[in-house]
Amino acid sequence: MFGHDYPFYIAIGVALLVKLITSRVHSLWQAAASVASGLFAAVFFTDMVLHIGGLSPAEYKIPVAALLALTGEGLVKWVLGAADNPEKTLFGFLKAWRSK
Repeated sequence: MFGHDYPFYIAIGVALLVKLITSRVHSLWQAAASVASGLFAAVFFTDMVLHIGGLSPAEYKIPVAALLALTGEGLVKWVLGAADNPEKTLFGFLKAWRSK
């Protein structure tokens, strides 16, 4: 399914389950949105992260997918916030870069 094997999806499922258990989700819709965004990030961005990072898919595909499943909601919120106010995001990057 989508070019991935079953251990890939098992790792994503376990990561999402851990995320739901440890989060302070207040409604069914928030839980569904969290799971959907984590699943989306893990399924569609794992190969890209592996390629950009120069990581071996045989060794790092499952851990990267689990990490993206855990952080997917935060990434989606950040991207939507950046799209809503790109100037603030750009100035934030410049401020962080100059402080180094």
